[in-house]
Amino acid sequence: FSRKMKTNAIIILGPTSSGKTELSKALQEAFLPQVWLSFSVDSLIYSLPPSVLERCNKQDDWNGVDGNLLSMSAVSCLKCLLSSGNRVIFDTVIPSETRFTELQSALSEFRHYLVELKCEWKEIERRTSSRVDRSISEASRSYKATTSHLKPDSVFDSSELSASEMAERILTQIDLKEKKENQAAHTTPASAPR
Repeated sequence: FSRKMKTNAIIILGPTSSGKTELSKALQEAFLPQVWLSFSVDSLIYSLPPSVLERCNKQDDWNGVDGNLLSMSAVSCLKCLLSSGNRVIFDTVIPSETRFTELQSALSEFRHYLVELKCEWKEIERRTSSRVDRSISEASRSYKATTSHLKPDSVFDSSELSASEMAERILTQIDLKEKKENQAAHTTPASAPR
């Protein structure tokens, strides 16, 4: 990918095991030589003490861990990374309209592109059972909490497309969106077609 984009954040939303992290990695590679950081709530979760992390992952026991605080902290970190001039791919589960509104507010001064990943429950269940860092009950909770309040720029079913296929489509769609915005910005009212 050679053209410098105005977009500086790509937000990937979807339930646990829907393929957000794989898509994030595929996007990072597709953007090269531009370097994009990959960041998520998991970046903070993995900083928990090992025994707490193991309890959370294997037993789905989050006692003593404030998930809302971790989520808000991740959004604050995202905003800080973007304010510092980084390009960031951020993946997260958005369990409520309130969380989505908080994310939108944090991103209001940045050019971002919103991707929603969907996946059938049976596939999420299959993927989760092969992971050591998630439980089926956690996956079920995030799957059920995913609501229709999102207004994404792109929606993909990750059971139908590979991460690299989705990444290529996202790059194309961002490019088209930015070209349309540039054309609209350069069209003056006098020269606009009637």
